[in-house]
Amino acid sequence: MPPTGTSLTMARFSFIIVILMCFHVHEAKVNCFLSDIKVTIKVENQVKPPYFTFRTTVEAPRQPLENFLLMAAGRDSRFRFESKMIDDFGMFVTAINGVRADPLDVTAWLPFDRLNRQLTINIRDYVPQDMETIVFRFYSFAEPDDCSGSGCRTPRARLVGNG
Repeated sequence: MPPTGTSLTMARFSFIIVILMCFHVHEAKVNCFLSDIKVTIKVENQVKPPYFTFRTTVEAPRQPLENFLLMAAGRDSRFRFESKMIDDFGMFVTAINGVRADPLDVTAWLPFDRLNRQLTINIRDYVPQDMETIVFRFYSFAEPDDCSGSGCRTPRARLVGNG
């Protein structure tokens, strides 16, 4: 039975209270989002096989990037990822489609925003904006011949497959 009279008025009043509380709480840096946004996740690996580049888009209420990654993995069979809590720094992506970051190979999956700036916040704390594209690039910090001659050089950052 649909609400009528007093119950309909109370439902409307409750909805308005929830919205006002949301805006008040949002100003206090607590995530409170009501409408859907579109987030595109692009993945690029040109460092080691299997090489791949693809993108997928998820539409959902605004929330942490980790949740968009989970939804993308559930909706697009081309996308699988693993993440790990790294000390006190937070949750970070450690593998995509079986390509694993490895400290011995000096490789990592690095996220970038649409302006090609590296994200410096973990995937549980970063909340994307509407129509944002997050690019995860497989990055190698090693030079091709780090250990030639009598010793090893200090690795320098090198981005392979920048696009």
